[in-house]
Amino acid sequence: MNPTVTIIVAVFSSSAFCTLVQYLVEKRHQKSDSGNLLRDTLAALAYSSLSNEIERLLTKDFATPDERRTLRVLDSVYKRNGWNGDMKARMDKVYKLSTDKCHIHSEDGRE
Repeated sequence: MNPTVTIIVAVFSSSAFCTLVQYLVEKRHQKSDSGNLLRDTLAALAYSSLSNEIERLLTKDFATPDERRTLRVLDSVYKRNGWNGDMKARMDKVYKLSTDKCHIHSEDGRE
């Protein structure tokens, strides 16, 4: 093969190869960014849902077993996202609440 042809083929081949590699790297980077965005968004929504549910239960001053189960599910998602546990004290307050409204009123004598 002619040395000039060899050089031209080498340049085009390496350029095409580099372009292909660059394209694949960029494509992978875009996928990981969108995956991180989705994961971060879902984590923020889980945090917000947990916080809102805790506040709702503390405001109404009781938490049924089903509501506590929902809270545990939200809390497990919260923990799996690696959050530092700032909800623990609030969760403890919810678990100290009565499980029904009637029990609260009879203790207060407001029936």
